[in-house]
Amino acid sequence: SGRKWEDTYPNHVYNTVEIALSKGTSEGEVTKAIEAMTWHHKSQGKHNLSDPETYTGEGINWVLNDKSMFGSARKEKEIPKVLVIVTDGESNSKWEEKGTKEYSPGKEAKKARDQNINVIAVGIGFDEKNTGAIKELESLVDDKKKLYKLKDYSELNKLVDTITTETCPPKPTPAPPLRDLTPRPTPLPTPEPTPSPTPLPTPKPTPVPTPLPTP
Repeated sequence: SGRKWEDTYPNHVYNTVEIALSKGTSEGEVTKAIEAMTWHHKSQGKHNLSDPETYTGEGINWVLNDKSMFGSARKEKEIPKVLVIVTDGESNSKWEEKGTKEYSPGKEAKKARDQNINVIAVGIGFDEKNTGAIKELESLVDDKKKLYKLKDYSELNKLVDTITTETCPPKPTPAPPLRDLTPRPTPLPTPEPTPSPTPLPTPKPTPVPTPLPTP
């Protein structure tokens, strides 16, 4: 988001849509949009700003409300909402004397989190001695693990995989169904029947002798 009072008054907030969220589901479309992006300075031939500056708070506010961004009608709960803020300096939003509202980057980032939007901040080329700029940068997140500080823009390539994992963690592979590990009892061998004893032969009775006749 860039603005220059003299260039755009009364429409002093200057925003551009490089690609709408609804069209960002294709990697090819996103890559094409990124390659077509240019600086907002009028020397690039696409914009009319003579001195584009940093307006972080206004940029966040616009993203939350614009119909092509989070203000769209898409409300699918299962789709994670992520806002990655890339900034290279402290916001220049100091226009209260001109009758405009000052947008606090920290407050606007909190509005995003209140809408269940995962906010990640990337600060590029910040001077650690500039405590005001560092404080503003840190106010964009509620967890220091979501804040990345880079020396220059060339380091963004190294950060892509990290942020991708942070914003879209891979789904875990479902574990195979548990097998029944209870050991089955070893069947006892079928006992062989005890053989019946061979019966002894029935003894024949001893015959009584026939008595001799008396003479």
